Amino acid sequence: MASADRQMIGDATLAHYGAKDAMARAMTQAGVDLRDVGYAAIYDSFTITLAILLEEIGLCARGQAGQAAAAGRFSADGELPLNTHGGLLSYGHCGVAGALAHLAEAHLQMTRRAGARQIAREPAVAMLHGDGGIMSSHISLILERTR
Repeated sequence: MASADRQMIGDATLAHYGAKDAMARAMTQAGVDLRDVGYAAIYDSFTITLAILLEEIGLCARGQAGQAAAAGRFSADGELPLNTHGGLLSYGHCGVAGALAHLAEAHLQMTRRAGARQIAREPAVAMLHGDGGIMSSHISLILERTR
């Protein structure tokens, strides 16, 4: 397990929030890259937040998150399953502890105990990303299943 966080005060812009930096640090610490990731859990307090984070982390090009989602890229049987518990907008956004639902779902997917939500492929690596303070603070976590 590797994680990285970054507090951004004053250097966030509309094109750069810090998510890419936090995820890059976590991936470097874990020794993985985007091609290794089989499941993604991205904090989705608002629809636009999820789109921004997907694009900034590099899971799709700028301005393409909506099209990628509509094409099924992030569905349970897509290229990179994402927030299979429905995300916080449909699963429940309970405030500060909301990101724990993402962590719990990633664990269930990686241990093949997600029931009807189980994705077809067994992910060996999952990425999690959360933000806070109106996207001024970012944390990324890489989970790897070892057996």
